Amino acid sequence: MEEEFKVRDEDGTYTDKWHANGGRASVGIRGGNEQVEGWAKIGYLDASDFHGNFVGGIGGQYKFNQTWGLVGEVEVFDSLTRYMVGVRASF
Repeated sequence: MEEEFKVRDEDGTYTDKWHANGGRASVGIRGGNEQVEGWAKIGYLDASDFHGNFVGGIGGQYKFNQTWGLVGEVEVFDSLTRYMVGVRASF
């Protein structure tokens, strides 16, 4: 993963890059019916710039029809919580 960012203020522009090599492994369970499904997973995340941490998450999907669904997921590791919402097309 590589990130580059720029910050501009009255003193000028500051640019920095951040790079990390890492990996992730997860296992979980998933279940549901024709219209709703849910999942829970746990994993381990490790990268070159930080020590490994366990990761946990729960999520679900509401299916509008056979193709389209609304997805939401919450993922937690260390002191970071990530909330994700999106639309999924299954085909």
